[in-house]
Amino acid sequence: VFDITIVSKTGGRSKRSSAGEISTECQDGSVLQDGECSECPAGNYASGGVCILCPKGTYQNEAGQTTCVSCTGGTSTISVGSTDVSMCLALCMIPEVAYGSSSPDAGYDVEEGTSVTITCQSGYKIANQN
Repeated sequence: VFDITIVSKTGGRSKRSSAGEISTECQDGSVLQDGECSECPAGNYASGGVCILCPKGTYQNEAGQTTCVSCTGGTSTISVGSTDVSMCLALCMIPEVAYGSSSPDAGYDVEEGTSVTITCQSGYKIANQN
């Protein structure tokens, strides 16, 4: 009985047992694609053998990582897959407003046919803008 381990340039390990079985293990932050280990790109992290986009409120500026970095200081990202701390912004949340809706607590009534203008404080970005 023997095991042979081969370490590839991409950081993966292939093992062949005496039974002829071959298995490939990738290093942390990498995933197996087409028989080769590939690092997950910036804006992603590796988990469970797949690359996953960093969720809102986080970023990852390096390839081959297993976690994303949380934004700090009350900031967040606007979308998933952020690749730099500069994408962490102070956000103002805009309520979902429909004609005929009102929210006395928030101080608005919306009548059909009227326009709605919402502005953020200086230095803030609109969070749920398309």
